[in-house]
Amino acid sequence: MQNIKILPQWHPRQTKGLFSESMTANALLFLPSFWVKLAVREAEESTDIGLLVDYPMGNSHSAVCMNAVEVGLKYGVRAVALTYPYGAHRSGMDWPKILMAMTSKKVHQEAVFLWMLIDVDRLPQTLWTQAVKWMLDAGVDGLLVENLAKEDQEAIQVLEGLTSNQLDLHFL
Repeated sequence: MQNIKILPQWHPRQTKGLFSESMTANALLFLPSFWVKLAVREAEESTDIGLLVDYPMGNSHSAVCMNAVEVGLKYGVRAVALTYPYGAHRSGMDWPKILMAMTSKKVHQEAVFLWMLIDVDRLPQTLWTQAVKWMLDAGVDGLLVENLAKEDQEAIQVLEGLTSNQLDLHFL
């Protein structure tokens, strides 16, 4: 399993300690778009840098998200983590599946892995269940799950059943 970290508050002064202190082979660090160019340049070979898009709320316009993805790809990120658009989904809109499909097509053209980041506290189970189905339809590669207690075995089993080995599943 990959060592995955979401670092929304990362700053370049942390570079040396971060890349040497706790990173092992096969590490993946997701950073905000502002810092990916520097991080890609500074990272050790065993550390992959990923782009963290629209964290934490997922409220940006699709064009803003796609622009961030294009910039990250230009800088050489190895993965993209797109924050799930909670508000749109809760409002009854289905454009999150369009955003995921557009992003999936774009990143896969560059042989980059697409993760969706979902905070299960932001959606009722019926909606995050639907969201996972949309992710599968859109060609998303992996799912990063925030705020799901290890004790909540029922929800974990639901997620594992939904993804049925079609998505890499990682609990943060």
